[in-house]
Amino acid sequence: MDDLALIFIYGNKNKLTSINYAALEKYSRNTKIYTVNQHDFANYYYDFLDYVHVSQWDRNDIWHWGLDNLFIYWYLSNPDKRAKNYILIEDDTHINQDIFDFLHIDKTLLDNHRGITSAYTIFAKTDIGYWWFTSQGDLPVIRNIYGYDKFTSCSPVCSSMISDDAVNAVIDHIKELPSSNKLYTETKFGTILNYLGFNCSSFHNPNLE
Repeated sequence: MDDLALIFIYGNKNKLTSINYAALEKYSRNTKIYTVNQHDFANYYYDFLDYVHVSQWDRNDIWHWGLDNLFIYWYLSNPDKRAKNYILIEDDTHINQDIFDFLHIDKTLLDNHRGITSAYTIFAKTDIGYWWFTSQGDLPVIRNIYGYDKFTSCSPVCSSMISDDAVNAVIDHIKELPSSNKLYTETKFGTILNYLGFNCSSFHNPNLE
């Protein structure tokens, strides 16, 4: 199993997408890159992720709550493509330096990572956060299931690194509690994994401070 795979999630094939994908290839040290688009899954449907097939989600569905679900669709549909960790990359991101150096990712981190790490991980109990984060604090699923002390955001989705065991835990949890899947895309993984006892943290990187 590879230490890391990069998941490039894109909306449309256009010049900008091609430029950003080429830059990702250039600065990823030959790490495997898998592309994901909502129209890749004609032969797969996971009803616990939504009531219609992913190909029918509108743009707001994808970028508001379903971006991480595109990754889950890919994960479930490609059991032969596994790594110890996955970094999600959004297609509007242009990379101009070595990803490993920029995020301070080394072999030790990849071997010991269990949970999710992002550029800016926000915990409701210690950080006021952004308006889109705090406004979700009164959602029934937060109040009644997770509790405010577990409410967590991993921001942005782009560059978030999630471990393979954490992905499986999230999938099992969504199957058991479908309402969790309507959390905003940047809060879903963090809140679920914090609730389940996985590590949620920020990359220790002066470039991001």
